[in-house]
Amino acid sequence: MIPLRWKIYALAAIAFVLALLGVRASIIHTALAHAEAARNLQNLNAVKKARERDAELNQMDDVSLAEHASKWLRSDGE
Repeated sequence: MIPLRWKIYALAAIAFVLALLGVRASIIHTALAHAEAARNLQNLNAVKKARERDAELNQMDDVSLAEHASKWLRSDGE
């Protein structure tokens, strides 16, 4: 028969290990949530930048758009 003292020690050890596993799971969950939030923020910034460019191009008329494009198409000699 196992003495009561050893049973209490075993239960305390098991509780300690389970608490450590719970803390570890919580830390991992928090880290994953932060990583997902950072990725979502990067995607949001990319979408905002793309929409700003689209709005800028939509505001230009044909002449200003052609002038803007010609800056990129001209060779250095002209």
